[in-house]
Amino acid sequence: YTDPQTGAHSMRPIAGSDAAKKREKQEFGEIGRDAGVKNVVATIDRAIGQVDGFSAGWGGKLKGLPSSDAKTLAADLSTIRGNLAFDRLQEMRNASTTGGALGQVSNIELGLLESTVAGLDQEMDPDALVERLNLVKQHYSRFTDALGGSVPEGYDVREVDGQQYIKVDGQWYPL
Repeated sequence: YTDPQTGAHSMRPIAGSDAAKKREKQEFGEIGRDAGVKNVVATIDRAIGQVDGFSAGWGGKLKGLPSSDAKTLAADLSTIRGNLAFDRLQEMRNASTTGGALGQVSNIELGLLESTVAGLDQEMDPDALVERLNLVKQHYSRFTDALGGSVPEGYDVREVDGQQYIKVDGQWYPL
């Protein structure tokens, strides 16, 4: 391919070829993943904003009432659980091209995320539920950062002789 504006030459897969289909699938998969991440985070933020004494804790008992804040919160918590189900997260992890240290980071964050999501209970204390939802958001963001090839916030990264290393579970791994 020759760029008509710059005259630069580059190689591109032939349209319709296996390579072109693979590239297209990867590009659209990344777009879909990014949109999915934004939707999950938006749902978590919305749920956090809905938590109060009438929707969580004892108020969580009201989730069976139509048009109640508790019912709306219950629907958002169900959406969060569905989007963060283990098989769905594992599928994202398997589709990721990151390996090595960031692969290890995504494994750790996946485990933390799973345990935090499992503990979401609408009838828990409202403050505890908000804290748990914030943890879900934090672990999900770190998990998706690692899958995308970025070092998640909160991890210790150091450079030695021009090589970057990340500390995961007390071990240093090269990036």
